[in-house]
Amino acid sequence: MGLTVTRRVGESVILEVAEGTTPQELWEALQGGISVRLVVSQNTRARLDFNVPQLLRIAREELVEADLD
Repeated sequence: MGLTVTRRVGESVILEVAEGTTPQELWEALQGGISVRLVVSQNTRARLDFNVPQLLRIAREELVEADLD
């Protein structure tokens, strides 16, 4: 069972569920919830903070910091 949270600059956050994942496995993985916090500093830099259940793996391509220009 695998879940991946990905985001590229300018795109939506996508939750991908591995093929063969049962509804019960998905429910168990998501029980802890996912929270996203966007922090913008005065120099137009942004940071996304993800809190996810331990079973989720975050692909961090262009996720942690992105220019807002």
